[in-house]
Amino acid sequence: MQRSIYKFASLVLMGVAMHAQAKVEQASIVVDVDRGTVVLEDDATHLWYPASLTKMMTVYLAFEAIEAGTLSFADTLIASRHVAAQPDSRIGLDTGEKMTVREAILAVIAQSANDAAVLLAERIGGSEEDFAQAMTARARALGMSRTVFRNASGLPHDEQKTTARDMAVLAMSLMRDFPQHYELFNTRSFSYKGITYGNINAILSSYPGADGLKTGFTCGSGYNLVASAKRDDHRLVGVVLGAGSGSARTAAMIKLLNEGFAKLRSSGDPLMLASLEPAPAVAADPPPFRLKASECALGAGISNRARRLPGWGLLFGAFNEESQARKHAEQMRRRLQPTLRGGQIAVVPRQVEDVRTYKALLVGLKQVDAVNACLHLIKTDNVCLVQSPTVLNGGAPGAGSKKRSSKTAAATSPPPPYLP
Repeated sequence: MQRSIYKFASLVLMGVAMHAQAKVEQASIVVDVDRGTVVLEDDATHLWYPASLTKMMTVYLAFEAIEAGTLSFADTLIASRHVAAQPDSRIGLDTGEKMTVREAILAVIAQSANDAAVLLAERIGGSEEDFAQAMTARARALGMSRTVFRNASGLPHDEQKTTARDMAVLAMSLMRDFPQHYELFNTRSFSYKGITYGNINAILSSYPGADGLKTGFTCGSGYNLVASAKRDDHRLVGVVLGAGSGSARTAAMIKLLNEGFAKLRSSGDPLMLASLEPAPAVAADPPPFRLKASECALGAGISNRARRLPGWGLLFGAFNEESQARKHAEQMRRRLQPTLRGGQIAVVPRQVEDVRTYKALLVGLKQVDAVNACLHLIKTDNVCLVQSPTVLNGGAPGAGSKKRSSKTAAATSPPPPYLP
């Protein structure tokens, strides 16, 4: 009898050790929203880095403040130095620049803009740190038992963690608590200061019935996605954490949703989402660091450029092809002669997760020359944005520059082609 007990204990310990050695490559879950039941799940309670899925909670607290009357979509927000210093992905807010609450929410949802997320956080919470504490408190109140937030954007932080289960809880809470605002997650494009930005969430155009919610990416997390789709009056929420690329993330979500809708027809004892908790061995596991440096290149963003752009600059738009961006920048430079003779053309790749575009720029200018040149272009119905050295370099000062604030000039005419 005693030998049997020892043998059983050894098997249990061996199982725990094998689990500890097994690397979790991906976690996922599919939930029936109407019933609150788990349709499919794989390592759904394993800790993970949320990346920009964090911004779903940022938007939740923004919606909450709007419904409480302490904030409105029309309120004007003013960017602080902390906001302007946020790295890519970003809209490009400089210190003192203004944006409405609605614009900021759309920038967070559609472009995963870190600067817009922190802009909302500072307005609602007073500081990003205090806002993050409120995010974690709200997570606990919603039943997100294993989630901790440390910032409003999802930028890497060792203590910022979640699970696929908890992200499903958050998605369902957004739908349940703010049905009047949920449609914003289905926004396909929005305009800010004359430039049109698309939605980087590929599932919206890849899966019939998909209508939100959010993508996320860091090297630690891999490619994350929370999506909702409706078919024949049934709504599912799917979560994919740790895909190896943007296309793999979308493909995994399509597969999960298809399997989920098919499984809805089968009978069986349902598992309630609220009852899904990790086994003791899983509860102790740290989040995996999903991608190696070589695999992470696409998500690195333009802020990692070795060469800093000099001086102040003019942004003329962003294009799908590098040749298009260069051609447009050259055209704008010709239109500025003889008003402006200085400056140099720069074409900069902009990477938001797995989507790459090319910014058409004229850089190396003095502030006064950049502002006057942009105003000249606006008068002739051309799109133009003044960019400070900090904004040009993704939150880091440019070569030989001093950090200064600017009032950005913008056009209201139709923008050039832009598909982020």
